Amino acid sequence: MSKVSAVNNVAVDPIKLQYEHYVNKQNMLEHQNKKIVLTELMLEMYYKRLEQLTTYNRQKQLEYAQAQQGRFLDVQA
Repeated sequence: MSKVSAVNNVAVDPIKLQYEHYVNKQNMLEHQNKKIVLTELMLEMYYKRLEQLTTYNRQKQLEYAQAQQGRFLDVQA
C-alpha cells in the first residue's frame, strides 16, 4: 500500500512568527512607497513633456500663421 510520511512536530515560536510578519509587512510598505514615488515622478515628467509639446505647438502655429500672412501679402503685391 502507501507509506505515510513522518511529520516532524516543530514547536512554533509566536514571537518569531510575529517578527517575520512585521518584517514582511515593512518590506511590502517599502515596495508600495517606492511604487508611489515612481508613479509621481513619471506623472511629473509626463506633465512636463505635455507642457513642452503645448509650447512647441503654439510656436509652430504662430510661425504657420505668419507664413500664411506673408504668403497672402505676396499674392496681393
